[in-house]
Amino acid sequence: MVFFPYADKDLISTKFFEIIYTQTPILYVGEEGDVGRFIRENHLGVHVLPENMDRDLPKYLNGNVPAERGYFDVEQYTFSNVTDKFLVAVKGLRN
Repeated sequence: MVFFPYADKDLISTKFFEIIYTQTPILYVGEEGDVGRFIRENHLGVHVLPENMDRDLPKYLNGNVPAERGYFDVEQYTFSNVTDKFLVAVKGLRN
């Protein structure tokens, strides 16, 4: 379960990619923004708006958070892949 304040509703932190790598469904409570959209569009779990917590949160507190494992390819965000992309970009700057 992840709670984000309004100011961070668009902050997709590296913690998400760690969670996704373990194939753990995400239960996100926060305002509508990039985080909620990212979770929904990639079938990574559930987004609950703060004003709907009383109604929606109890449905998922038993751990049954729907998510589609394998839908989102987290490999593109592994340290080695990001490093490779960075090195290619740096080499491109030198040319």
